[in-house]
Amino acid sequence: MKAFLSALFLSVSAIAVSSTIPPSLTDGRCANLLVDDFASQSRLIFLFYNAMLQPSSDDGTMAPITGRADTATSVIVSNNHLTLTSAEDGTSYWYTMLGCTRATDMYGGIGITIKAPKGTTMTIELQTSKTCSSGNPTLHDLDSTALGWVFDGTEQDYSIPFSTFQGLDTDHLLSLLLSGISKPITLGPIAFYCGLSGTEYPVPSTIPFLEPTSTIPATIGPSAFVIDTFGNGNSNNLGFYYGGDDAATYKLSKGRMTINMKGNSDLSWYTQVSDSCSDFTTNNDGYLHIAYSGSNAFTIAMQQHNPTCDPNKNPWPYTWDSVEAVRYSNSDKTDLYVPISHFEIDYTKTIGFALKDFYTSIPTLISKIEIIQTVPNGFLVPTKLSTAPLIFACTRPNSFAAGHQIAYHSYTHPPMEGLPSLAAIDWELNNDISAVSQTLGITSKYFRPPFGTEGARVRQRLAALIPGAKFSEWSVDVQDWLWAESTTPENQIKSFQSDVDKGGNLVVMYLPQFIDIARKTGKQLMRVDQCMEDPDAPPL
Repeated sequence: MKAFLSALFLSVSAIAVSSTIPPSLTDGRCANLLVDDFASQSRLIFLFYNAMLQPSSDDGTMAPITGRADTATSVIVSNNHLTLTSAEDGTSYWYTMLGCTRATDMYGGIGITIKAPKGTTMTIELQTSKTCSSGNPTLHDLDSTALGWVFDGTEQDYSIPFSTFQGLDTDHLLSLLLSGISKPITLGPIAFYCGLSGTEYPVPSTIPFLEPTSTIPATIGPSAFVIDTFGNGNSNNLGFYYGGDDAATYKLSKGRMTINMKGNSDLSWYTQVSDSCSDFTTNNDGYLHIAYSGSNAFTIAMQQHNPTCDPNKNPWPYTWDSVEAVRYSNSDKTDLYVPISHFEIDYTKTIGFALKDFYTSIPTLISKIEIIQTVPNGFLVPTKLSTAPLIFACTRPNSFAAGHQIAYHSYTHPPMEGLPSLAAIDWELNNDISAVSQTLGITSKYFRPPFGTEGARVRQRLAALIPGAKFSEWSVDVQDWLWAESTTPENQIKSFQSDVDKGGNLVVMYLPQFIDIARKTGKQLMRVDQCMEDPDAPPL
């Protein structure tokens, strides 16, 4: 994927850029023009563009970083700020394109807030082009000391006055580039400022998201039993499988399981209550109890087998329901108590539980997982928050999902369950909904997540923002992430065929050969909403 994105970026960086004329010119007034407010990590390092929808990147030159799933270099976005750490060889740079903006008689410069250690220096470069092409721009460089910038470790306002760059073509401002950054720096929002004096562009305010605090009466289940006390390295106390997607992310030691996904929300850890299907119906009034320490920033899922309880048939698992661990923790942050009834699945086909979507790098230590009859005195059971149904397969007989339907997918393509807050998730969803509405004049009930990453927080916010929302995954995986950039891309076709042979019928479809394979099944190809027997779907 990284190589593809680099090639994609190069293909757009050398084209002509249409000139940006500030809207304020048309009415005789001036307002600061935002370049980037660093609202999204993925917008900057996955899609490689800024708030002006112009390219922005370090071209992989910043210091490499490990232990993060969302970036390979030290270009880190957090709370509307960008932190850059240069490589030791001094060749690092970072740029943000300015859209060939015409600033003459309107903008006097570019303002930016910077936090940098004492003694930090850097070079500031403005690029211009009379043809608005980035192929051969005119370069104008000044050292930070020439601009009078002095750093003391605190965040301060700094300006880049255009008047200090001799011969600068302010009719065709193409790019701002920072290089030779001697120490790690943190940038705040960047914006053109009106007139001759720079003013700080305000960091966008975020309204804290408050989850419901209502509670429900405790129930009493019929029985209690232990799932795992972590005394066995090969199975849980029930004799069934436990393990995870990546063995390097969990470790058993002294009766505790330590899990640290290092912020990779696409990974899970599992413990099963059956090798096939287990009927959990009688435990509906009971509780899942997890004794823990450390982080509770993760999702708990209860998994459901497919209709035939056959692991050789797709999908497997068939679905699951998810809850936020943090909502079910006691105040001491030592125990989680989740009503079994809060997992809305077919209890007769229970597989087990999954701990997943860990969105911080703080470890979680688990010492016990069990089913208990009721909660301790004083524990307030939270209400169940609705989650968008998780779909992996068509329900209409003899159907095969063929696509050609508009659905939501996010605004800047992050692993959404890995975002740091509910506000960040809402920002992605609301901007996505708005973009589809403004561009196409329609709305949708369907959502397919970037990278297939699913979790309780996103499903809850979908259900809250879009009545009747459906969280659509797939039961035919082409494994493009594994094969597309390899020396054997044809393995995508093999992967597609293999999952179709297992009964998969909801797909991610990229190649013409996939359509041929789908047709050969003899099933009727149709939209996702049609194959899901959605009453609002158009007729076949």
